[in-house]
Amino acid sequence: MMVSFLNKVLIKKVVGVHIHTTDAEESFAAITLKLYKNKVEIADESRFETISQLLKSLKKSTPLFISVTGSKIINKVVDDNETHYLDSILFGKSPDDFYISEYVEDSIRMISLTRKALLNDYINKFQESGHSILGFFVGPFSLEKIKPLIGFNGSLSTPYGVYRFGKGLHSEAPLKMVEKTHIGEDVIGTESIFAFSGLINHLNPENIQSNFEHLNASNKEETVYKKAFNFFGAILLVGFLILLTTSYFLQSFYANKSAEIQYEVTLKNQEMGQIAILKQDLNYKKNIIENSSLGSDAFLSQYIFEITKTVPEEILLTRLDIFPIQKSIRPKEKILITPNSILIEGHSNEAFVVNQWISEIDGLEWVKKTELTSYSHVKSEYQFTLLVQL
Repeated sequence: MMVSFLNKVLIKKVVGVHIHTTDAEESFAAITLKLYKNKVEIADESRFETISQLLKSLKKSTPLFISVTGSKIINKVVDDNETHYLDSILFGKSPDDFYISEYVEDSIRMISLTRKALLNDYINKFQESGHSILGFFVGPFSLEKIKPLIGFNGSLSTPYGVYRFGKGLHSEAPLKMVEKTHIGEDVIGTESIFAFSGLINHLNPENIQSNFEHLNASNKEETVYKKAFNFFGAILLVGFLILLTTSYFLQSFYANKSAEIQYEVTLKNQEMGQIAILKQDLNYKKNIIENSSLGSDAFLSQYIFEITKTVPEEILLTRLDIFPIQKSIRPKEKILITPNSILIEGHSNEAFVVNQWISEIDGLEWVKKTELTSYSHVKSEYQFTLLVQL
């Protein structure tokens, strides 16, 4: 059941091989058939002088069916009711030493047989070359199956002799050589006619009997399973390669995505670090502002007013900074200020006036301490810097 199913599904092309052998020579013909659901199509046909030429031309992926004719084949036609007919043909020899094909039609039994050694030698050559064999047929009586297709007129001239339907193949030269004959709507060379008829008997074995049916069944089963193994093996291999390629691209894709995400995380961490620093700086400055009342216009105006009110006429102020920065600011650098302090710079012609003013500032209620951070005498002027701590 499984073999029949796989055979229909997997085998879409077969090659019929015809071997004609005599004591003087041998010739070979091959015909390729494409198999469809309800018909067959002739794809190619060729003739060869040697088996080596034939083997070189055959594709190992296409299974073969072998037909054998020639003078080394014994052909006999007997009445279907006759018994012990093989005894009269074999003369006491064992049927097990022969391959025997029989075609039964209209109460006539057409028998062909040959020694197994002859056919086995050819079969071994095909198998050693890596070709799969579906089966074989012995003798010319396979033509009886295609008699309706070629238009029965009693006989058919072929390069191998004249075939008389119901009687067999006769080696005499035909009166008129026929190179082509019609097979239904197709035309086929007569040199390929036995290769074709053998295949037709394989596809439709009705009326066929043989003592090697088990061997043909075994060959067919082996060929079908080999075809299935190659077919599904190829599918699995392609599937594996697709999965492997997909896995590689997915791995590359996710590796790139992972690198991008890691890079983005690094940037985010850097940004978060900068944000944390900025928040810390903001809180620091907020704390300064909240503790110093810098946000209050009343206190700010009060500080400025009281300081400027105490400035003597002999002193000229050049700078007054509330919460002065500690150093010059560079791009992206944290701003450091001196909290709760006022920086005052100025100059005067008289040193004692500066000293008196410092004392006066120290006396203000909201001033904790006044420091003279720099003092110099330049060109008759006393230049000074004060830091008032609040």
